[in-house]
Amino acid sequence: MDKYVFLVFLLAPGFIACSVAFLLHAFPDKGSEIRNVMRYFTYSFFALFLTAAGGLLLGFYSGTDTLTEIYGRFDGVAYSLKFMAMLILASILTGAVWPLFGKRIFLKAANVANVMAGRNPVFPDGRLIDDMLDDGAHHFIVVEKDGKTIAMGLYNGLSEPAADLTEISVTAYPEYQEAFQQAQASEEDSPLKHLKYVYTQVEHDFIIREYDFPREWLPEDER
Repeated sequence: MDKYVFLVFLLAPGFIACSVAFLLHAFPDKGSEIRNVMRYFTYSFFALFLTAAGGLLLGFYSGTDTLTEIYGRFDGVAYSLKFMAMLILASILTGAVWPLFGKRIFLKAANVANVMAGRNPVFPDGRLIDDMLDDGAHHFIVVEKDGKTIAMGLYNGLSEPAADLTEISVTAYPEYQEAFQQAQASEEDSPLKHLKYVYTQVEHDFIIREYDFPREWLPEDER
């Protein structure tokens, strides 16, 4: 096999897996060329490993128990197509499993180790606010700039860290502002009085204050 064809064959599973992982926010940007190549090789390794494991399982259930016997048949068109289909499926699974499950598990384990060692938790996605707010939960936030409130409501999302400008989407119905102001003026306790986190964006003088999310605002199946 030509070395360039072999290199493409080796990187293609990683490219597919990285494309899936990028869409699922596994990493904040596409990075440098060297970083991309290393990602492709890493994802390719796991995709090829899954494909080999799948071949072993198929061989086991079909009465063939060695990789040599299984993959020795792939010189035929039918077996080659089966191998490519398995490889593509393994690439997609590799790209999806890491951001959906693996990343959170390994990050929690790493931060447990960091805390035990007396260090602060790590936030690998490029911006701390991405890790804190982009968790699928509901967040009530107040966005301030130059000491003035410019947005208030339910957090929707942020632009990618690789973007030139930081954009934030907030559902800012007047009812949310009215509820927040009433809670601040009232003497009764309210989640909207409990300041949870403060995020600052020093370069552009943004401050985002997050308050506890009122339980009554949650969908009925989440209360």
